[in-house]
Amino acid sequence: MTKYTHLPADAVEWLCIGEHGLSSAALFYHTTGFLPKTLDGWSKKDYSPFDPSDLRRCRLVYDDVALVRERFYVMANVSTMWAWLVEHWDDICRTMDEECPQWRDRLGTANETYRKMHGGI
Repeated sequence: MTKYTHLPADAVEWLCIGEHGLSSAALFYHTTGFLPKTLDGWSKKDYSPFDPSDLRRCRLVYDDVALVRERFYVMANVSTMWAWLVEHWDDICRTMDEECPQWRDRLGTANETYRKMHGGI
């Protein structure tokens, strides 16, 4: 575990047992500076969430890792899509919460969330 000594415990926990996808790994990488294995070997590092399932994994790392929340603003410089998401994050998350209150447990559908995610770009 010494490899992760510079990371806060909540970040190490996410690396070890969190749900990883390309966009959540990109979010983690750009906010912490640590490259998760999920992105290892991929030349592109700016993946953004495409659908509510991707958004769910991004929300989990955002909610569970304080450093990701604190440095979320840096994502606005990663890509046009991430810049749009940073600006509309609260609204998109609120929509997801309203239409799919058990999103953490993968329950429900989030059609309006999907529409909002694709409305800006």
